[in-house]
Amino acid sequence: MNPPHLWVGFALLASLASLAAAGGPGRIAPAVPGRPVAAPPRASPVPSEAKDADAQSLDPGDLKLHLPNLEGAMEAPPVPKADDLETQRTSEAPVKKAKVRFSLRAVRHARGFRMHNRRCVAIDPFEVLKAARIPGRVDGFSTCLSLSATQPVTAKVALTLRDPAGRAVAWAEGMVPFGRLGKETDYVVEWEGFFVRRPGTYRMEVRVGTTEMPEHTIRVEGAEP
Repeated sequence: MNPPHLWVGFALLASLASLAAAGGPGRIAPAVPGRPVAAPPRASPVPSEAKDADAQSLDPGDLKLHLPNLEGAMEAPPVPKADDLETQRTSEAPVKKAKVRFSLRAVRHARGFRMHNRRCVAIDPFEVLKAARIPGRVDGFSTCLSLSATQPVTAKVALTLRDPAGRAVAWAEGMVPFGRLGKETDYVVEWEGFFVRRPGTYRMEVRVGTTEMPEHTIRVEGAEP
C-alpha cells in the first residue's frame, strides 16, 4: 500500500495535466487517479497530392484573359492613291454652264416699224436724223436692233444715245427673249423727241446683259432752209 504522500503527489500532477489540457486557469478538469491525461489531437497534414492540385489550379500559365478582338480597330484608313483623288475631284467638280454670248447683227432707224413673221419692217426709214432747227428738238423715231444669242435666254438690253460732246441725250432699256441657237431676234426701241445742241455724229451705246456691243452712230443735221 502506497504512503499517503504519494497519493497526494499523483493527484497534484493529475490536476496540473488537466489544467493544461483545459486551456488555462478557470477550467479545471477532474483528476482521475492513475490515468494519464490524453494529449489534444494533432492537425492532419495536407496530402502532397492536394498541394500539387492546388498549385496546379493557381498556375499563372493557366490563367487566360479573354478580350474582344481589336485587331484593325485602331488602324488609320488607307491613304487614297493619286488616281483615286483625281477621280474623286473630277466627279465632285461642279458643272459649269457655258457663258452666253450675244451678237448685234444690224441696227436700223425709221419713223416706225411693224412686225411681220416676228421680224420688224421699217416704215419711212432714214440714215440721217433731221431736226427742224439746231439747237432745238428732234421728233421721235424708232430703232430696230437685230440680236442673237448662243443660248435660249432672256436678257436685259440697255441703250444710251450721246451727243458729240459725250453727253447722254436719250436712253432706253427692256427685256429681250432669245430663241434657239443662231436665230435672230428683233427688238424695237421707241425714242421720244429730245433736245440737240449742235449737229454732228451721235453715238449709240448698246449693252445686252453684261456684254457691251460695238457702238453704232447716227448723224444728226438741221433741216435745210
